[in-house]
Amino acid sequence: MRSNLSYHLQVAEDMKSTKNYLWIIHLFLNYLTIILSISISIVYDTTYIYFISIFLIGSRMRALMNLLHEASHHNLIPKSEFYNKIIANLFCAFPLFTTFDTYLESHTRHHINFQDINKDPDMRRYAEVFGDNFVTTKQDINFFQIFNIFSFIKYSYYFPLKNFFSSKLKEYKAMFLFWTTVLYLAYTFDSIQYLILYWFIPYLTTYKVIAYIAELFEHAGLYANTNLLTTTRNIYTNNIIAYLFWPHGDNYHLLHHLLATVPGYNLKQISKYLINKCPEYKKNHAFYNIQFNTKEINYEN
Repeated sequence: MRSNLSYHLQVAEDMKSTKNYLWIIHLFLNYLTIILSISISIVYDTTYIYFISIFLIGSRMRALMNLLHEASHHNLIPKSEFYNKIIANLFCAFPLFTTFDTYLESHTRHHINFQDINKDPDMRRYAEVFGDNFVTTKQDINFFQIFNIFSFIKYSYYFPLKNFFSSKLKEYKAMFLFWTTVLYLAYTFDSIQYLILYWFIPYLTTYKVIAYIAELFEHAGLYANTNLLTTTRNIYTNNIIAYLFWPHGDNYHLLHHLLATVPGYNLKQISKYLINKCPEYKKNHAFYNIQFNTKEINYEN
């Protein structure tokens, strides 16, 4: 007999809808925010505006990475595997110095070997950064536990470089061609300084900080748990923080691991259904109010 959770997950999966045009809207709005941030910063030319600009750009880089994540589950352009990969590479992966195949290979191992410290690359990375002693519960995690400069540097710079040099170079040739073209155009139009100020610097600073905080709130400290419902977190917060740190439904991370084939834009509705219909999920879904620490809240509306 199927468990209550299994039954409701099957019902919930049948609720999903795929919208083959949403990738155009999502990419357009993300890049529009980047263009407007750059334009306003250049026009007003103040340090204060510049820092706001690169923070917004870093958040949209995170959004592009989340769209690459959607593409790895064939949810960016559901009806075409070919265009799903091409668009993901050109507009999401290559601009962030990675490739679709590299991300897909790592992320597939994360899902297939979830919580296996020896085979799950994400769990292994968390364990290496924080050590075996960093095992907590959903209620214990807070901002100051997971953010320190040494773990940030190792997580955000050392591991990406390590993965980059250990990756197969087949698809990286296309990425090198992409960046050669970008650099040539920037040089031709005397815009190298803008490329540095508004892409390379945000990528190395605000994007890395946002990605670090977002990913560790989802998984950190839970890699010793064995029950799937207690191995990752859904994140509840206001719309502004969700937009900046967990765009495109990424804050429903536990639900994503339960229903990996469901697009991010379906997860909020499905989570509400499960909270109302499935006591097992309601007890463990773990929405938290993210400000500078975490607190379980009632989320049924």
